[in-house]
Amino acid sequence: MKILILGYSDIVKRRVIPSLLEINQIKSIDIASKSRNIKKNVKLSNIYKDYDEGLNKSDAELVYISLPNSLHYQYSIKTLNRNKNVIVDKPAITKLNQLKKIEDIIKEKQLAISMSSVFQYHKCWKKFKSISLKNSKEGTLVANFTIPKLNKDNIRMSKRLDGGAFHDMAIYASNAGYIFWETPLEKLSLFKSSENGLITGFNVIINYGRGKEFIGRFGFNKTYTNQIQYHGLNFSTKYDRVFSPPPNLETYITKETKNQGIKSYMIGYDDSFKNYLTYVIKYLNNDRKKLCREFFDQNHEYEKLLRQ
Repeated sequence: MKILILGYSDIVKRRVIPSLLEINQIKSIDIASKSRNIKKNVKLSNIYKDYDEGLNKSDAELVYISLPNSLHYQYSIKTLNRNKNVIVDKPAITKLNQLKKIEDIIKEKQLAISMSSVFQYHKCWKKFKSISLKNSKEGTLVANFTIPKLNKDNIRMSKRLDGGAFHDMAIYASNAGYIFWETPLEKLSLFKSSENGLITGFNVIINYGRGKEFIGRFGFNKTYTNQIQYHGLNFSTKYDRVFSPPPNLETYITKETKNQGIKSYMIGYDDSFKNYLTYVIKYLNNDRKKLCREFFDQNHEYEKLLRQ
């Protein structure tokens, strides 16, 4: 299989290409980018200097879109219209009317689309979920993901390019509880803070019914925090670096109970990007509808936050 990458972003350089080089099913890689510093690799076939040129000339059947947020929807549509399957960085959409248009073209073309939000593909997330829900399916999930204020020249601080903390992090807020309990949200409250018209932070409270609640704090305006906790009946579990664990990080989970104190579960190393891309390739060959269902289910949850 050949893959075309639109954009030579930091995440493409650090995580996507290294993962693709280790996946045997990927035989060659084309890249369309305005960057002049693309690093050579054994699978690199063609480099295009324009995104549309890449779409027109590459014979790849799968396209990974890693462009500014404002271009994700536009190039997803362009890619699907060229009869190519899509992986798109989060957020796949930034406006409410966009998801319906993607649904319509997917039905017409019978192609696959997936969103690269990969935290749930790490084995530590799976263990965290298993340990937590084994003890109590009712409880409060609490996520904190904040980073220090970004430089004003950073692409994620551009209002014109749909930057800001909400577009960058709201997928985590809408999907952590949904993927954890595997049920859609019922009620939510959203509180945003802005600077010069750009959302730099937000807090959210989401109710999933039957004693299930998610509380999240996200933003570009605090010290670095990246953690999720689950508070059940008489116990709590904690997982650090949940949303961006690098493959060389030795992950672990802690569980605290009143009677037994604190116990650590060493989980070890894993590569969530490699796991995710391997998963997409598997179902691209076997069950494209599964990928589409997951994409639309997750983005329908995200739309509920967009409406606030």
